[in-house]
Amino acid sequence: MKIGKKTGKLVIPEGACFVSHHLEFYEKHRRDNYSGVLAGINASTSICNYRIGIESRTSQRPINVETMHISCKSDTYQSGHNYGGVITYLYKGKSDWRTANNTHCKPGYIVIQDTDSQNVQRWKGTEPGKVHGAVYRNAFGESVNDAKVVGEGFAILNGKFEIKSGVLNNAQDGYHDEHREMHKLSEHCVGKIVEYWKTAGPSWVKQRNFTVKKLLEDFELESNSECITSEDTNRSCNIM
Repeated sequence: MKIGKKTGKLVIPEGACFVSHHLEFYEKHRRDNYSGVLAGINASTSICNYRIGIESRTSQRPINVETMHISCKSDTYQSGHNYGGVITYLYKGKSDWRTANNTHCKPGYIVIQDTDSQNVQRWKGTEPGKVHGAVYRNAFGESVNDAKVVGEGFAILNGKFEIKSGVLNNAQDGYHDEHREMHKLSEHCVGKIVEYWKTAGPSWVKQRNFTVKKLLEDFELESNSECITSEDTNRSCNIM
């Protein structure tokens, strides 16, 4: 999206796909750059195709997430149990990869595991963090210290969705800042998946794939303007 230097009006490249109420929002809140300092990952979303774009703070490649997938390695939710979750976006620079135990992943791969289980408990103390290092090791067969993975961590504690991780959310990977919280966009999407997972019981495996387009349908852009930026390119439509 361009913003006219003299008039301040939106200059929409040919073929750009905007929705009228989004145009009104941009016109009302026009600036040259909305990015600022974001919590956690430097993420964006797109009005055109409803993807989440994760920009590097250095010179690394951007990451695009169009679908989120909940792994069959995830445990079934039980009231009174606590859970740790990991969503991965990039692995050793790859957007399509296999981990040490041959788990096939792409950006948006989610695993949720019972942190009270013996499988996860055995890795506590030997892997970094309180739970996310142990969950990663149990799910993928390798240490997060060796994986060079870009991701975020979350938890379900006493039934409540929590968004902090000292292992993944402020990692020194070029995509995060110093904050321990998830980004608002991924928090919104993963939070909705967690709510589905909690109520689905053992039959949750009937749905494992969730489009970002569907997950972001009720995301309030107007109240989250810090997630938005304007691009001076013909690709348009990206909100950071």
